[in-house]
Amino acid sequence: MTLPRASAWQTVGALIPKFGSWVIVHRRAVYACPEKHGQAVLVTAPKPPQPIEKGLATSGLLAQVVVSKFGDHLPGYRQEDIFSRHGVEIRRSTLYDWMSGAADLCLPLYQRMQQRVLESFSIHNDDTTVKLVDKQLRSTKPARFWCYQGDAEHPYAVYDFTLDRDREGPAKFLESYRGYLQADAYSGYDGIYLDSGGATQEVACWAHCRKLVKGQGGRCCARVLGDRPDPAALRRREAC
Repeated sequence: MTLPRASAWQTVGALIPKFGSWVIVHRRAVYACPEKHGQAVLVTAPKPPQPIEKGLATSGLLAQVVVSKFGDHLPGYRQEDIFSRHGVEIRRSTLYDWMSGAADLCLPLYQRMQQRVLESFSIHNDDTTVKLVDKQLRSTKPARFWCYQGDAEHPYAVYDFTLDRDREGPAKFLESYRGYLQADAYSGYDGIYLDSGGATQEVACWAHCRKLVKGQGGRCCARVLGDRPDPAALRRREAC
């Protein structure tokens, strides 16, 4: 079908989406040609690009939700109540969908930060537990966040999530790394040092080695002193 010239089109309406109490209006003109009454051809102006396809949240609202959750530690149900007090009803399931969409948008930035950290002369690494909701267990189970801190020339902190504390997590992240790795005495790092063929050098953590002074010696203390502790004794103590 051949559309008539642009000058023949007339505006017959506009599409104006609204959301809650805070509204950003995008007037999308709907055009029709008076010369083609029988065909009823309507053309709608394209909508502006959105952070999340077919989503109503603007970039500012997404930033508010993400910072509230991960910066201010406000869970979804609290944010839901806060929005409700302002007259905006947003289900927490929607909030979490937005967070997931925002994470996808930030993936290129995350990958770039990871690349920059792996260019560091030295990396400091540590892990911490986090509760993971397991719908099958109808409860939570421990998972892990691993933090990789770059050096002064690459001042980025990149986090990696794993379901457990297996060596595969940090081994995959550090697969291409060549430099010095400062970490605790978790035995999973041993394989990383060995598999690198000397490309990744172990640097013990003084914050853990200071336990030796307090009579709480650990594996890292023995490594610094050049004395490998008894394996049986290691199994009786948790890695420092």
